[in-house]
Amino acid sequence: RLLQMIAASMGVALENARLWNQTQEALERETASNDILRVIAESPTDVAPVLDVIARHAARISGSEDAIIGVRDGDMLLVAAHHGSIPMSPIGQGIRFNRASVAGRAIVDGRPVQTVHGTPDAASEFPEGDAVAAKYGYRVTCAVPLMREGKAIGAIAIRRISPDLLSEKQIAVIQSFANQAAIAIGNVNLFNETTRLLKETE
Repeated sequence: RLLQMIAASMGVALENARLWNQTQEALERETASNDILRVIAESPTDVAPVLDVIARHAARISGSEDAIIGVRDGDMLLVAAHHGSIPMSPIGQGIRFNRASVAGRAIVDGRPVQTVHGTPDAASEFPEGDAVAAKYGYRVTCAVPLMREGKAIGAIAIRRISPDLLSEKQIAVIQSFANQAAIAIGNVNLFNETTRLLKETE
């Protein structure tokens, strides 16, 4: 009976801890979303501050060392925002994307993609991504496309030094950030195009 009482108490404590963690995670996501919406409202003509805050929250909430937001420009993926200590190309520069990198695969396929780099005795699906990961010393890349009107206009790439893949819940959070980034980019582009047309009309 004593063991049953202890077990019941432990069960209640574990359930309380689980509910507490869920509440904290939901609060963190809500706080991050509100912060992003605030910056979107404050920067209707400049997408850079929005992408900066999205990259910061994406890295923090996913429990990762690094987050990059790349924007598609033709067949190039240009770095638009970066948060973290892992080296990367400077803002405004980029590389040609294709299916040989994780971010390129996510953009081409229009869906989240992740992998562990440098797995021994395993054929690589992402040889270009593996080469960059080996150069800069990280083990995991997870990329989520920025979708706008059914087309990928960029990607959020999460990088981890440890070989631990993101959970489905973490990927879903990154997807919500990607949606906000795509909306912000679309709004700024629309604003700039409207301004250009007004000037031409004048």
